[in-house]
Amino acid sequence: MRYLPVSIDTKGKNFLVIGAGDTAYEKVLRLMDSDGKIYIIGEEIIPELKELQIDNPDRIFIKEQRINKSFVFFAYDYVIIATDDLELNDVLELRARKSGISYMRCDGEYGSTFLIGDYVTNGDITVALYNELNNPPVEQKIADDLQELIDSYNMDKFKILSVIRKT
Repeated sequence: MRYLPVSIDTKGKNFLVIGAGDTAYEKVLRLMDSDGKIYIIGEEIIPELKELQIDNPDRIFIKEQRINKSFVFFAYDYVIIATDDLELNDVLELRARKSGISYMRCDGEYGSTFLIGDYVTNGDITVALYNELNNPPVEQKIADDLQELIDSYNMDKFKILSVIRKT
């Protein structure tokens, strides 16, 4: 397994999403579950991203700008490359790698240093799902089954057991 499912502390972290279309929107929705700030830069911002920014002005920051091969980024903890230009993505990936910034390419695995996969959650329990098959319908079926399973747990009982364990 190349990518080990791990959890990262996102408190105080800055995420840069390069691109502002449907793929970027999908990743931003995932990032909304984090504690980090989300910076989105793209030429044409889809309305859904603008709405998210209006609803979350302290967390989402948008800059409408054309991204080209000379685009430079720094001072971000994580970069998500979500443009539809493969050559531009190659350049951005190389720049992230040389800068030592963790990055994810959304147009394929390539050399991404992290991936944001699917996950399901119930209260304080989150189950991550990484699918090397790259088969969204299969991943969705598994995620639905996992969600049903963890929804069946009595979370109040788990919380009581956690308090007992701590004492």
